[in-house]
Amino acid sequence: MSAVSITCFILFILILILGKRKDFFSPAKVFALVWLMTIGLTDLKLSRLQITWDGIAWFSLLLAIFSFLLGVYVVYVLFFDTNYLRIKDVRFSFTKAEIDENLLFKIIIVLFTLYSVSYFITYMIRGFVPIFTKMPEIARTKWGVFGIGSFVLTIPAILYLSLIYIFISKTNFARKLTIIFVMLTSFITYVFLLNRFYLLLPIALFLILLYYKTNKLRPRNILIILLVFSLIFFEISSLRLSRYAINILYYLSEMKFGKEYAIFTEPYMYISMNLENFANAVGKLDFFTYGYFVFDFVLKPIGLKDLISDYVYIKEFPNIINHAYNTYTMFFIYYRDFGFAGLFVIPLLFGSFVSYVYYKMRMNPTIYNISFYGMLIFVVAFSFFVPIIHWIHFVFNLILIYITTFLITCKKNIIAGK
Repeated sequence: MSAVSITCFILFILILILGKRKDFFSPAKVFALVWLMTIGLTDLKLSRLQITWDGIAWFSLLLAIFSFLLGVYVVYVLFFDTNYLRIKDVRFSFTKAEIDENLLFKIIIVLFTLYSVSYFITYMIRGFVPIFTKMPEIARTKWGVFGIGSFVLTIPAILYLSLIYIFISKTNFARKLTIIFVMLTSFITYVFLLNRFYLLLPIALFLILLYYKTNKLRPRNILIILLVFSLIFFEISSLRLSRYAINILYYLSEMKFGKEYAIFTEPYMYISMNLENFANAVGKLDFFTYGYFVFDFVLKPIGLKDLISDYVYIKEFPNIINHAYNTYTMFFIYYRDFGFAGLFVIPLLFGSFVSYVYYKMRMNPTIYNISFYGMLIFVVAFSFFVPIIHWIHFVFNLILIYITTFLITCKKNIIAGK
């Protein structure tokens, strides 16, 4: 085991131990834990596909990490003398008065209807559902229709709002059963699409909400829950990959451990190859794209992204090590668009924004503020993987969840700042 891995794992454990009585979901803690574990695992070099990092690779990654933490720290200093609430004061039980159950029910039904229609239309156009095909791993990437088909991607909002309704509803049993049916139907049909990301998002949001709003979740349970999350995340892979395919992936990935541990190939490579691709590509680009990737959520819906790609050749996966693994961490698009300046400025701004939302939430812990912060923390937690915050469908869910949770909060609680 390398000195880098040992150092990262020790720091990971120290943060858990020393910070066990503090807010588990504070931005700096989540970010530090994620990246210490990711770097520690990556530097184990359990695959022969992994490369030896040069100075530019280390400098680039550490620059982005430092910039994010610097942004968090700057806002921490600004709020240092602010009377934000302690965690034990933030927590209070749900009451029926806090939520407009009737409005929440109607919104869920409308979203579920749009989801169902969108799902059916996409199926009619594509002619298949990924899980029922001979090659589900390939089929899932070809399933989807832009426009009306995009409502399928509101699944995080549907599941999250359904969980809130089920948790707070105390009286109308028939409506509660209806929402349970909606939630289970949505969940199962989306599992058929073999997309793991948006099934984890609503569960993560609801757990964060429970952590801040009730006494039902404690830090000692969170690591167990995260382990369960990981199992769910990779269990869906077993639906996408047969045992035969897992063995093929093991050989393609040139793993250094024995074949009997082939099942660990995807989890390890899923984490480590993001950093390896980043290290292999950074510093080797011929030109920068100046917002083409960072502003994807703006350029794509208005058609400019396709227009630009028609006139300028932009390689989809530059300097990739192996096409079986084609992600580069969240930070790579910042370098790809703006070079080293992007690696410093954008993580700095994003870290500042997440930290600002965090302290605003601590001062006014409403359901809509906690939900908004939860979405941002989900982005932070997966920053080792992909730039979720720049995806149009994620931004749409972010806005949808925030507006809905704001609207269903009773006016008297908004005015009172509860």
